[in-house]
Amino acid sequence: MFFFACEDEDEKDRPKDLVGTWYMHELSTQLKMTSKIEQTGIDPYSKGTSSLSVKVGTSDILLDYIMIQYDYYTQERIIGLSNFSAYQMSDEQEYPSVMLGLGNDEFQGKIAMLQAMLSEDEYSFYMNTSDYSFDEKNYSVSMTDDTLYAINTATGEMDPSNFVVLSGSFKAKGIQFSENVSITTDFLFFDMLESEETMKLEENGNATMTSYDPYDGMTDVEQGEWYAEGDNLYIILEVPNDYDQSMEMDTIAAKYVVNGTDLSLSREADLCDEVFDDDCASEIEMMFNLELNSLSELNIFQEIKFNQTPHAANRQSMKKFDVDQMLDQFRQFKLK
Repeated sequence: MFFFACEDEDEKDRPKDLVGTWYMHELSTQLKMTSKIEQTGIDPYSKGTSSLSVKVGTSDILLDYIMIQYDYYTQERIIGLSNFSAYQMSDEQEYPSVMLGLGNDEFQGKIAMLQAMLSEDEYSFYMNTSDYSFDEKNYSVSMTDDTLYAINTATGEMDPSNFVVLSGSFKAKGIQFSENVSITTDFLFFDMLESEETMKLEENGNATMTSYDPYDGMTDVEQGEWYAEGDNLYIILEVPNDYDQSMEMDTIAAKYVVNGTDLSLSREADLCDEVFDDDCASEIEMMFNLELNSLSELNIFQEIKFNQTPHAANRQSMKKFDVDQMLDQFRQFKLK
C-alpha cells in the first residue's frame, strides 16, 4: 500500500467520520491480467480432473490441485500436485496434507518427491527417480506404480522398508485468455494476515500505524499525518529504509468508504511495482501456464476492511504448507 509522495502545505480535509482507531479484520486481493494473444492458461486455485492418488498410512489421498514453482538454481519448473490448494490460506492446517513435487535432478533425470503431514506431529518425506509423463501444453501428468522411499532429512539416506506408490493421472482446469481482454481472478498471496494491524487517525491530523505479531510478540509502530481528498485517504508516514536505516517518507493512498463503525479501503496498482521483483511478470505467466512476455497488464486490486472492534485476544496467524522447504529439499538431495 506504499507509494512515494511529497507533502504539500495546503489546508487539508480531515473528515470526522475517519477520526478514531481502526482495526484491520479482512483483506482480499484480486489479480487483473491482460494477454497480448489468445491462449489457454491453467487455474491454480481450482481442482483439476484427477485420478492420481497415493496411500499414506491408512489414508488413500487424491491429488487434485496443481502449483507451478520456478527453481532459480536449475532454471526449471517444478510441478507441485496436492490434495489442497497451496494458494489458499486457512486459519488452521488441515490433515492429511500431501504435496507431490515433480522435477529433474542435477543430471536431468526425472525425480519425484512427496511430503506428507498426517497430523501436527506426524511428518514424512519420500523421494525417488520417477517415470512420470508430463504434457506441458495442458498440464497433464500421469504416473504408473511409481514407488517413492522414505528419506531421512538429516542424512539423506533412503529407507527401503518405508515407501508409497503413486498411480493415476491429473489434468489442470483451464482458463481461456482472449487477445487484449482483461481477466480478473483471486490472488491470495497478499491475503494472509500474519499480524494485528491497527490504524489510529486523530482529529489534529496525527496518524499512527501499529502492527503486532502475536507469535513473536514484536510490535512495529509508524507515525505520520493523514488527510482526505474527495473519496481518497492519504497517510504520510516516516519509515526507516531497509538498506541504510535512514528515514524516508511513504504514503498510503487508497479510496475509502465509511459506514458507521466500518471502514473499507481499496486501491489498484501494478503488481510488479509492488513486489519490486524483476521476474514478477514471468513468474505469474508461469504460474498460470502462459506464454512468456505475453501479458500487457498485471495489476492487483485490494480491499481492506477495518472496524472499531479490537482484535480478538486469541487471533492466530494463518498457516500454509511449507512450499519453500520442498524447493530446498529438491536441491539438497542427490540420488545415487
